[in-house]
Amino acid sequence: MDAVADEFVADLVAALRAGQPVSDHDFDRLLEPQSRALSRIHWSPVKVCARAVELLKPGPHTRVLDVGSGAGKFCVLGSLLTEASFTGVERREQLVGEANALAERTCAPLTDFVLGDAFALDWSAFDALYFYNPFGELEVTELGRIDGQLDADRAELAYRRDETARRLSKMPVGTRVVLFHGAGTDMPPGYSLLSREGRDEGPLELWMQTKGVFARNARPH
Repeated sequence: MDAVADEFVADLVAALRAGQPVSDHDFDRLLEPQSRALSRIHWSPVKVCARAVELLKPGPHTRVLDVGSGAGKFCVLGSLLTEASFTGVERREQLVGEANALAERTCAPLTDFVLGDAFALDWSAFDALYFYNPFGELEVTELGRIDGQLDADRAELAYRRDETARRLSKMPVGTRVVLFHGAGTDMPPGYSLLSREGRDEGPLELWMQTKGVFARNARPH
């Protein structure tokens, strides 16, 4: 992470907590130069993160999963804007390290970044999920990829689409899911579209599991 004055970081965090506008240009100064260059395409904009958090309506006991968390932008912003806990899962070790550094620098509480495949986690342990087109690299040219670690792969893409739909279908009733440019698959039966916003940055949708296979146990929110 480039040297950024502690005073700048403190002012930026204070502005976020106060609900004041913070530009991506300013927030991305906290990222490594390579991640900063990727931000416009691969990381969720600040305004999108803030709105997604509003749609998820997380309370102090809410657990949010970001599938494909990248440099940690959504989870860190969500943690700074709410009292909920945010977990990001990411396959690239370098990005997990950057995300942890970002959370530490901004003193973002209740953030956890997991290195590995999202399908290694139990999604039903979470109350809400966030997706920003997590499998896009499997279907785009080299110019649209983060690095050379993933290649376009139709078979892998089909598997991930099917598994995502299967896991979403098993989430408890009441689970809220926010999609920015989609989840890489169609939402399975049982979900209701509660909101769709055509933002400048792209479509943002809120879905809720309303006819799941089992009901959520009562949890304080």
